[in-house]
Formats: sequence, structure tokens, C-alpha cells
Amino acid sequence: MAHSPFQSIGAIKTFRRRDDSFEFRCEHGRVRITVLSGRTVRVRATQASAFGPDFSYAIAKTRWPKLKTTVRTGKAITIQTKKLVVTVHKSPLRIEFATSDGCVLNADDTAHGMGWDGPKCRSYRTLEVEEKFFGCGEKTSPLNKRGSKTTFWNTDDPNHTYATEALYVSIPFLISTRPGANYGIFWDNTHRSHFNLGQVEKENHYILESEAGEIDYYFFMGDSVPEVVLVNSHDGTSAYKLSAGLFRLVCSNGLMVSDSTVEMLSIQHKGDIVRDVIEGSFQIVGQSEKALARADEWNQLQLTAGEQGAFADAARQLRFADVEGKITTPITAEQLLRPRREADATGLINWRTPAVPKPDLWHTLNVVQENVVRGGLHGMQHGVDPNGRKTFRRVTTREVRGIDQDVKLNRALWMLAERMAELKGAAVAA
Repeated sequence: MAHSPFQSIGAIKTFRRRDDSFEFRCEHGRVRITVLSGRTVRVRATQASAFGPDFSYAIAKTRWPKLKTTVRTGKAITIQTKKLVVTVHKSPLRIEFATSDGCVLNADDTAHGMGWDGPKCRSYRTLEVEEKFFGCGEKTSPLNKRGSKTTFWNTDDPNHTYATEALYVSIPFLISTRPGANYGIFWDNTHRSHFNLGQVEKENHYILESEAGEIDYYFFMGDSVPEVVLVNSHDGTSAYKLSAGLFRLVCSNGLMVSDSTVEMLSIQHKGDIVRDVIEGSFQIVGQSEKALARADEWNQLQLTAGEQGAFADAARQLRFADVEGKITTPITAEQLLRPRREADATGLINWRTPAVPKPDLWHTLNVVQENVVRGGLHGMQHGVDPNGRKTFRRVTTREVRGIDQDVKLNRALWMLAERMAELKGAAVAA
């Protein structure tokens, strides 16, 4: 059988809007873009004359609140929320995703875009020099998936080895991060699918493909994604505890949410535990947008240098004080405020002039949290020996590895940020 060449979607012929969906009839198929939230957009494409049933085995949420979007038409069609800008170029159709301040996150590859190779559907996407990929389920490959090929199709192979990829959990969810730009893509197609994450000649694009069906993917923007945090005892003596969290892509840090609007669930070790945990997880996920909204608010809330110092002082007390409230460590509050990456800093990070966090509550919280939990801070402990001579001992903070202490610190830091936000709100109102 002769190989069929790849056929791109082609140019836009007609365009119409229906509520939060935008449908494009093109030369070689149809495309539908649906704005689900300020950060999330769904893209579907079919080579048929009409889309198939709108059903997914993977996506639990089917109802989304109405959202205000701004649409501009001209040489290109621009769809904008407060956070995300989707630009649809007309001839040929190519989709670009950017932040509201103009930073391009990802786009269709200019030469190919999306289209079909016989029954196969395929999306060619731009690949940046510093871009790294994470996710894809439980696969036998390095943490950074850039340059790898992954097949999403599981079988029970009796002759398997530790390297048999098909045995492991397939989750076609891709997380991309590079300095100043972070996004995720969930590829919703139940046919055998393949991700080629840059194993191409010029390494300037990557490819998402399924062997049949429609192109159907969800594009997420932002440096933080919601997560469900499950805490359990090793022997079943205490209940499962489910709570909301935010996973920050730029530093692989997890923040646990301690918020009056997001509850924590406890599930006893009896009855239908699996069902209760799954249902509880869906309940927490349903509330996770509140945590993302809180992060957006804090990103806009500016702090003075004194307020950042007060926040770091309180965090130092949480981390290093003994039961009597005394602190003996030489680690200072100023050290807790030193960013570890330029994405969090005001200016460049170098050894001559210590950097400071961006002057908003969200970046201040993340910088302090990473320094408190990750450890690695150095100081010199001064003392006196029994003979009255001065002593000096180099001190390095350890990473917090205990689950109980990790949970306690994360929730306490979130609560500390809430109190700071309340104080700032009260000051603004006054």
C-alpha cells in the first residue's frame, strides 16, 4: 500500500462563534476552539464534515462557567482572556498561545501545523531551545522527556523486563517549562498515541500523534497546576487525608493549600476505601480553581521590603523555633528571601549582589517556601566552649523529608500568606 502524505488542515474558509466556542471550516477539515477558563483552552480538529460525539473517558468536568473573552478579527483572529491570548492565523490555519503580556508559550509549527496522514491525526508544535518536558505517566525514561519518543498503549507482556514501557501507566499529559514560560497539554485520544518530543533532525518542533480519531487536546497555561495531596499512614492507624495543592513547574515544588474555601477530607480505613478516595479526589479537584485564583490574586499583591522581611521572619520562626519558641540557628530571614532562580528574582542572580524576590506576595511565598523546605542554606554558628574559648561551627540546613513536618510547614506558610493578604487588603481599604 502506498504511503499517504501528510495533509495539513489548510486555510480558513469560514468562521463562526457560538458562546465560548469558535469553529473554523478549513480546506481540509474543521477546527473548534473552546475557552474553558482564563487559563485553559480546548482544541478539536476533524477531517470529517462534522465533529463526533463530545465524550471523554478522561475529563470529568463537562460544565464550565461562562467567561468573558475579547475577540478581534483582521489578518488573524485573536481570542483573549485575562491571562491567555489565542491567535488563529488564517492562511494556513495555525494556532498560537501566549500570555496576556505577549510571551509566546507554544504554537503550531509553521511548516506543518496540524492535519492527517491517512487515518492518523497529528499536531506539529514549536520547540524552544531551553524547553524541557515532564509528565507522560509512569514511563521508563529520564525525568526530562525532551528528545524521547513515548507510545501511549498498555499491554500485559508475559516476557516483560524493567524496560518494557508498555506495562506502565499511560497518561498523555505533557508539562513544558522554560525560563518565563510554562504550559501543559493533555492529548485526549483513546487510540494508540505517540509523543515525539524533539527527536527530529533540526530539533525545532515536536509531534503529538494518534493512529486514528480526532485531534482533541487541552492547553493549560501558568507556572502552577492543581494537585491532590494524599497523606496516609504506613500501617492504617490513621485516616487518609486529602487536600488541595499547587505544583509549581519552575522549581518542582508543591505547596499545600490551607484555605478556608478549600476543605481537607479525612477517609477512614474501612468500607469501600478506593471509591471514597476517588470521590474525595474529585471533590478536591473541583475546588482547586479557588487555589489557582488565590495565587493570581497574590501575584498582583505588591509587598514592601519591610513586609517581605516580616514574612520571612515569621517563616523562620515556623521552621527553626523549638518548643519554647527559641531560635538558635544562624540562618537569617534575609537568607530565606534569596531566590534560587531568576524567574523569581528582581534582576539577575549573582554571587556579588544577593538577589531579592519579585515584590509580590506569590513570589515571596514561593521563594521562602523553597528555602525553608529544600534546605541547603549555610551559616556560621558562634559559641563558647567550657574553657571560655570562642567556637565556630559551619551549619547547613537539611531538606525537610518527614511527611508530617512537610505538611505542617506547607500549610502554615499558606496560612501565613493568607494573613498577609488580609492585612494588605485591610490597609488598602483604610
